Amino acid sequence: MNLENCNKEVNELVPSKRWDSFHCVIGIHRAKLIQIEDIVAPYPSTQIVGKIYVSRCTVCGKIITKYVYLKNSL
Repeated sequence: MNLENCNKEVNELVPSKRWDSFHCVIGIHRAKLIQIEDIVAPYPSTQIVGKIYVSRCTVCGKIITKYVYLKNSL
């Protein structure tokens, strides 16, 4: 297999930036997880009641946060 055919196959597998941008416009982001933090109940209990997942879109840079509450804490 020569180098030109190899590059052609790789380019077919990798989605174009134009297609990724279209997904961001319609609200479907390609996110990469940045940070996970705990949600702590107010003093005096200081019990962990949930988690916050912070991620960033790899195409447009939008920050996305998801709040997940633990079942036994509500």
